[in-house]
Amino acid sequence: MKDLVLMKNRILLFAFTLSWNLLVAQTNPVDSTVVVKIEKFNGTTYLGKIISDDGRELLLETTDIGKIYIPKNEIKTISSEKTHEMNILGKPEEYFAFNTRYAFTNNALPIKKGDHYASISWYGPEVHFAVSKGFSVGVISTWLAVPVILALKYTLPTKNEKLHFSLGSLLGSSSYANNFKGFGGLQWMTGTYGNTINNFSISLGYGYLKWGGMIDIAMPGTYISPNYPLYVTEESPLRASPVISFAGIIKVSKKASLFFDSMISLSKQEKTYISNYGGYDPQTGKESPFVTKVTNENLWTSAFILMPGMRFQTKENQSFQVSLAGISVLDKYEQESFPFPLINWYFKF
Repeated sequence: MKDLVLMKNRILLFAFTLSWNLLVAQTNPVDSTVVVKIEKFNGTTYLGKIISDDGRELLLETTDIGKIYIPKNEIKTISSEKTHEMNILGKPEEYFAFNTRYAFTNNALPIKKGDHYASISWYGPEVHFAVSKGFSVGVISTWLAVPVILALKYTLPTKNEKLHFSLGSLLGSSSYANNFKGFGGLQWMTGTYGNTINNFSISLGYGYLKWGGMIDIAMPGTYISPNYPLYVTEESPLRASPVISFAGIIKVSKKASLFFDSMISLSKQEKTYISNYGGYDPQTGKESPFVTKVTNENLWTSAFILMPGMRFQTKENQSFQVSLAGISVLDKYEQESFPFPLINWYFKF
């Protein structure tokens, strides 16, 4: 009888322990808000959120095929890296290569090898090839193939998953226009904080442009007649200036984001201004001869390109964006502004 009672107690204790373990496993097994990467011994990998863990198998809600059970004895590694945060479509943020772009400029977020993408806009096409992790090579042009620009970008690795740096270069040619004599370039470094959903970037660079060929320049104080200055033909000068950019993007709904892009330059250039004085004076009623004054000055010239816009991410492999861009060029004598709206369609291939 004593042995029978002892056996009953052991059975009850075993049943209570088993029930308690199952209850604990089902009530709070894991943090289901964290996206993890699971690699099996056969090399198969899954990305998703762990729904439950009963000790023998995991219930994983994957990002592409839904919920699956994975036996734990088949799992090689489980990583919960923050780089697997979800983007606006509920996909891992590493998916969309064109989320490294704003309007004109780009951020320092890395691009994955083979994650090629292209863009089509009203002014022309561009295509970018991810030849290795963090390094891309692209070509940008207009529908007239003037100019043709080679684009390079390399992301520098850091230990902070939210802080990235990159080096970039644009090298352009006037192609068949002006007999290939025109050229220009922009070299820069970018620092970005955030992920593909929300981020902010600051870029510092140096740009230069030379159209090539010859241009007519007025000679100060030299005239071919009493009223007209003498022009001489000289080779076009090289224009160069530092460039700074502030840009960022923020998610505002499930499939839409607001972004802001900018480019600001400040340079000192020699400019020629021609002023004519004389003619009929309506106050005195007298006619006086024209006098032409030619002035050459070294002036500080500033240029601003401001580009607020909205991006719509409706599919995994493409997005559509609209930018209400404006350009302003200012110096001592002239102020000029004009709109430059942009419409871009980005897609992977």
